[in-house]
Amino acid sequence: MSPIQLELLTNCNETFTTKEAYDAVTVTDKKHSIRARIYEDIDKGLFKQVSRGVYQMVDKNDNSVLLVNGDGRDLSMLKDQSIDCLITDHPYDDKASNKGGNRSFADYDSFTYTQQDFNEKARVLKDGAFMVEFFAEENANNFDYIYQCKKMAQNAGLNYYATVNWQKGDFVANTGRKAKNTEQLVFFTKGEARCLKPDAKKNKATALAHNLNITKMTAQDIEKELETRNLPRHFMKGTRKMLPTVFNVAKTPKKDSIHQTEKPIALFEELLDYITLPNELVLDPFAGSANLGQALLNKQRNGLLIEKDNETYQKAKERLKRLTQKTPTAFFGLVLRFSRCEKRACVWRKRVPRFRLERKKTNVYKKRHPVRT
Repeated sequence: MSPIQLELLTNCNETFTTKEAYDAVTVTDKKHSIRARIYEDIDKGLFKQVSRGVYQMVDKNDNSVLLVNGDGRDLSMLKDQSIDCLITDHPYDDKASNKGGNRSFADYDSFTYTQQDFNEKARVLKDGAFMVEFFAEENANNFDYIYQCKKMAQNAGLNYYATVNWQKGDFVANTGRKAKNTEQLVFFTKGEARCLKPDAKKNKATALAHNLNITKMTAQDIEKELETRNLPRHFMKGTRKMLPTVFNVAKTPKKDSIHQTEKPIALFEELLDYITLPNELVLDPFAGSANLGQALLNKQRNGLLIEKDNETYQKAKERLKRLTQKTPTAFFGLVLRFSRCEKRACVWRKRVPRFRLERKKTNVYKKRHPVRT
């Protein structure tokens, strides 16, 4: 490791800007050399770029969720093929369905997707990655728009995979032409689906070849046993296991909700088990309540959540802080630049010891005792 990289890793905060990197390095004043070392560390997985000129250290033994107050339709700060999975419920404009008598079911800014939205999602997703879009139960007002979204996704290279309904427990909404208690989860993949499903036949053969007792084990159990013993595992294209007929999870009680279209944490946890692996990075460009963030931490995944509405962002930030039971020193306020506009963000992760460095005349660096900051 070069002296520049050593100073970056030890003198910078967990999230830092390019200017802060320049200030942290004392062995050289050549900015192009410092930037080059940052880019090398990004390729090595030590840093990741969260915006233009803003970087975050990656702790391989921990997970983090970055909550950004910004426009989720602007993904220009993300590199091509940098996201392992995308899950979102965009605030789409359906005025006819969002009104019921004197009641409003969507007191927030809304829009309709364009082809560019899906092109950008396809750009940032890795090949084979899953994307899940939430839609309301199909009706006379939205069926055409839902179909258009599927076609725009297809045009962007996002293949339709499946649709599974979310049944909201015993809740029933008596609006429109029929009572309803479901929403749609529409699954897409970028190109052919990635290989997540254990190949039961090949894994069983491997287990038997190594004299393992796999009586009454499921395909997932056999795969985990092989992983524990560092034996070869085999996978097929598709989700970790067959998708269910329905996700039956009670909706968040109204008294506990901070957003009108809030999804329960348990639903996200169940969904993540099907389409992601531990330590992967999941994007939600329209975060709302940010319950996905808590589910990601519970399931040892990383997340980038974006929420445009400032009031909702503030509520989501406080909820994440409360649900993760972190002290104020466990998250960091920072400024990200999205298309020349300043945006607020907070990142939740565990603090790690930082080391002060002592420079000797021999130009050799020596670690002192770790110091908490």
